[in-house]
Amino acid sequence: MDRKIFVGFILTLFIVLFIPFYWFKEPSRQREAAAKQFQTLQEEGALVFQVNCANCHGQRGEGLMGPALRETQLDEDALIKVISRGRNARPISMPAWGEADGGPLSQRQIEDVAAFIANWDDNALKEAEERLARAAHAAPPSEEARDVEEGKTLFVRHGCAICHGTGGGGGPAVAFSLEGRTPDAISRIVRQPQNLMPAFSPERLNDIDLLKIIAYLEEIQIQDSLTPMAQEGKTHYEKQGCAACHGSDGKGGPVVAFSIAGLPGNTIYRTVRAPKALMPRYSTEQLSQQDLEKIIAFIASIKSTVSPSPTPSAPAGPSPTPSAPASSGEGKTLFANKGCAGCHGPNAEGGIGPSLKGRKGEQITAAVRNGKGIMPAFTQAQVSDSELQSIIAFIETLP
Repeated sequence: MDRKIFVGFILTLFIVLFIPFYWFKEPSRQREAAAKQFQTLQEEGALVFQVNCANCHGQRGEGLMGPALRETQLDEDALIKVISRGRNARPISMPAWGEADGGPLSQRQIEDVAAFIANWDDNALKEAEERLARAAHAAPPSEEARDVEEGKTLFVRHGCAICHGTGGGGGPAVAFSLEGRTPDAISRIVRQPQNLMPAFSPERLNDIDLLKIIAYLEEIQIQDSLTPMAQEGKTHYEKQGCAACHGSDGKGGPVVAFSIAGLPGNTIYRTVRAPKALMPRYSTEQLSQQDLEKIIAFIASIKSTVSPSPTPSAPAGPSPTPSAPASSGEGKTLFANKGCAGCHGPNAEGGIGPSLKGRKGEQITAAVRNGKGIMPAFTQAQVSDSELQSIIAFIETLP
């Protein structure tokens, strides 16, 4: 009994001493947790600011086309209203940024950026800048696309690697490096070589296979410096149809889109979320913030590794004859990979370009081969007859 009384006394004493100590420490712990949470929100708000607001209000909130925000007199509630709904002003009006009003930002993002502006923190801003910069720095990737793999096989099969090296950087023989050569230059070298190199006629190396070799040479140079994040960004860049207008290297495509190579990340964010002219808006549902950062990482990576070059165009030569029946399943893949979905929508429902549903095969063929309006003409080397028939088969299956 005495032992039980003693244990009870010790426990009671512990509780009596612990509770006041806990009460004494709890406010401090709560303040630390609140400060940490506030700092996290500030960093998120600073990221939203860098991506969406800095173009007009300045990288440091000093004001450019828009007013300075570093020492704004507006409170958080007022900022939320202005950011969400926009503001009519002269000489430049601010568009609405809230999703409810057709803008690209969620309510959470607006609250975060409003809190950041109202409680300006240069350290949070610096962290946001570093976060955007980190997108383009990591270890090299290893995966290659199927067409690039085929180009690598052809490069070896036709003996190119013996003289030019497996990566086109020059080999043990007398051949020079192919690094930095444009597609047109490589085509001329293959079809009309000089010095010791033999000519490869279209019968010996057809146009399609030549383009695959060129794709391999371009890709191997890009892959040498692409980060894993940038490699994922390249996949999203192609999947979303960006290459159809802006080109595979971001330096402008055959349509009306301008070059985006070298643009800062916040400008690309703004262009994607609140575009002008013909480009459609990509909401966070269509393209998540994370995937958009990957696309930016890809563009940042290629701007210094890919030399400006026109859209690859194969030299004149006989076109391959279709050898397989048209496949709607393959056509759907080609419709996306060839950039059609970028203008006409993933299911040909229409976007920048018109809807293709109900169009006859002859009409589609004429538009593809001859071009129409802002749509460029696609050569046999870019879209073969068999590929075109598969695309048409896919469109004809759409309801």
